Formats: sequence, structure tokens, C-alpha cells
Amino acid sequence: MEWSEKNTTEVIELLFQELVDFAKRASADFKSIRDDRALWYELPHPSGSGSLLTSKVASAAVDELVARALRLRNLEARVSHGDLKKELGQGLVQRFLSEKRPIDKREADRLLSWAAKRAEGRCGEFTYFYPVRFTFQEEPGEIDLGPVRLAWLRKFHSSLFAYGRAYLRECTDEKSLKWARDQLRDALEYYKSYKWFAAATVKGCDEKRAEEAAHDLLTSALDCLYFLIGRKGTYRVEIGRFKLANDVRALAWIKPNGSMTVQTSRGSLDAMGFRDGWSEDLSRADVLETLDLIRTVLEAKADLRLRRPLASRFLDAARWFGEAVRDRQSFSKIVKFITAIERLVIAGKIEDISETVATRVADLTLESDDRGDWEKKRAIVKKAYGLRSNLVHGSVSPFADDVLRGVSAAGDLSEEVLYTVLHRIRKDGLVAPDVSEREYAQWYDGIRNWVQEIHARTAEGG
Repeated sequence: MEWSEKNTTEVIELLFQELVDFAKRASADFKSIRDDRALWYELPHPSGSGSLLTSKVASAAVDELVARALRLRNLEARVSHGDLKKELGQGLVQRFLSEKRPIDKREADRLLSWAAKRAEGRCGEFTYFYPVRFTFQEEPGEIDLGPVRLAWLRKFHSSLFAYGRAYLRECTDEKSLKWARDQLRDALEYYKSYKWFAAATVKGCDEKRAEEAAHDLLTSALDCLYFLIGRKGTYRVEIGRFKLANDVRALAWIKPNGSMTVQTSRGSLDAMGFRDGWSEDLSRADVLETLDLIRTVLEAKADLRLRRPLASRFLDAARWFGEAVRDRQSFSKIVKFITAIERLVIAGKIEDISETVATRVADLTLESDDRGDWEKKRAIVKKAYGLRSNLVHGSVSPFADDVLRGVSAAGDLSEEVLYTVLHRIRKDGLVAPDVSEREYAQWYDGIRNWVQEIHARTAEGG
């Protein structure tokens, strides 16, 4: 049934008629309803005890009502649909079966408004703590990425202990206090197996949505950290997972003469080493400017109420870049690096994607008035894009020498484009709430005209 074609009153009427018809079918032949019964959802019985036999059609009708309630307050991606479906089902039964209110537009609208308010009332600000595989060194002690804060373990302890004491004070009896102490002790032991942690704060969502949103936010923060510090030195930086101090591996093999060789290796799983003094670069004026832009970009991910199209597009591209950095296979790294570039430069109506990507990247990264330099950069981009195309279309082996040689160039281009677009859009563009695809394409057209004017003046002067 196409619920979207029905008004809310009609959906509710059809829902209750479906319940009546389904109950009659069950009474006549219970086995006949087996395939049509909703497996994971039932409406509560108006008596307050048990539940009503609920069909898949009735469940779908409640889903439609949930979707309409969420749209009232822009809650689609901010709350758990399952929780709201349960509450809305209770509201339906209470209002129209128990209280016998009329099914009219006024009551239907009041039901959706009530459900939306209930869902929004559960939204708030949540901060999640994650261990991070970062560096052995304590420097710089802390990195402020706006809604994400990376800090050395000792700083984390002072923060967590304050909340931990409050956590224990909430316990009302000895049994719950013992359980809470055990939980807190296990959590601290887990965190202590890493040297760095991250506090990721998300806003405008409910608790069930918040955990996923916080993990996604921290992942985006690490994506940005890769190109801020440099992907080649940060490829092992990631969100912590297992409590393992060391990665011990072994390999044994037999040689042609029948003798055996055994090789072992030991590496840390919780941290990696950077050169001493590496964090001093974070104080440079250009890096501070980039950090400020990264904080602005991450705000769009942290606050689920915000609509910032260019910031979201940038984070999409940064995710492809981050996945490429974390990848270990050259062929898939190339695909992801180039896809990151595409996400940033593809906009508007395009006839030849490879030509457009090459031209726009060359325009963005223009460094001199010499058209020859522009042509060289364009050729580099076309070569990298062609390699990506050959890989995804199967015309080149993923283990070919060209692939191994091409991954570094693809990574350099992706890193350069991310940095350049971030600084060209700047804060005003990143926080803009209503930039359309057409306007973004026009921005690239403006850059193209600017580059053409430079080349024309150079040709006239030469």
C-alpha cells in the first residue's frame, strides 16, 4: 500500500481497520496469518495487559506515522525509530481505543506532534570516551579539534575520575554499588592499556543514536588528522579496539635444503612513534588556520541539527581519504584516494568525468601563471584517474607494477585537493546552510574562468 498518498487520518483509519480484519482472520484460521504477522512488533492491548495481533500491514502503517512525526521536527537521523514506534503505538491505542477519541485531522495532528515532542525531549548532548592508537610521546599533551579532544592518558584520568565518582553516587544499594565499581574498574583497566584517548561530543540526538554518531565523529576527526599531520606518518592512528599491549607474530618456513627458519616480530598495538618535537608544527600559523577550519567542519558532524552542505561534502571526501590511509592494499587505496577527489570536484552536469576532474584539480592547485605547469598537473591527474578507472573496470591487474607505482601519486593528489578545497571554501562557505549543487558547480566555473584569464594574459604578455 502506498501510505504516502494517504493523509494521516486515512492512515490511522486503515490501520485500525487492518487490526480488525487481521483479528477476524486469526479467529477463523490462526495458521493462515502466520506469514502476514509482524515478527518484531505488536501494538499494546487497550486493557493494559498483553498485545494486539499486529500484521505486517499494520506495522508498516505505524512506520509511516513515525516517519511523519520525525519530519515535523527534522528528527529523521537524530533519534531511534524503534523507540518512537513503540511510543507512538502506545499513543494510538491509548487515544483512539482506550479514550475513544474521534479519528479526525485535529486528533491525528496532535498525536504526531505529541510523538515528535517525546522524541525530541530525549535529545541532548552526549560525550563518549574512546582510546586512540596514537603516539608513544606525551607531546603535545592535547589536540583540540573542536567537538573532539585528543589527550594524553593522565589528562583523561582526571576527567573520567570526576564523572566516575558521580557515577558511583547514583547507586542506591550495596549490590548496585558493587556492580558499578566492577564496571568502572574494568573500564579504567581497558583505557589504561592505551596512552591516548579522545572525548567526542555530539548534540541534538537521543542516546541510542549518540553512540554511533560519536564514533562517526571521531572517525572523521582522524580522517582530518591524517592530512593535517601527513598520511604517511599517521596510517596506524585509529580508534582503539582490543586490550592488547603487544602484537606478537611468528612465521616458520622450510628451505630447499630441509632446514627450518623461524621469524618473530613484536610491535605495540596501542601507539606508534613520531619524531621528537613533531608537535611543534602544530603551532605554525598555517597549521593553526587549518585546525580552525577542521573544527568548523567537524561541528557539522557533531551537531545533528545543523545543515551545512559544503562541510558535509568535505567530510564525505575526507572519509574516503581516511579509509585509503587505513587500507593496506595499494589497488584499493588508489580507488579510495581518487574517489575522495571526485566527491569534492564533481558537481553539476558533466559530460566527461575524467576531463572535468583533471581540469578542476589543475585549476584548484594552480601555482604559477605558466600554462605549461597547469598542463603538467592536469596530465598527472588524468594518469592517476585513468589508473583508478582501469582498476575498477578490470582492465589492469590489482598487482601490476603501475598500481604499486601509482598509489603514492594518488595519495599526494588527494591530500593536496583536500587541503586546497578546505582553505578555498573557508569558514563562511563551510557554515553556509543552503548551498545547492548548482551553486557549488558555479563556484568551479568561476575558478575555471579565472584560470583562463590568467593564461590569456600570460599568452598576450609572452
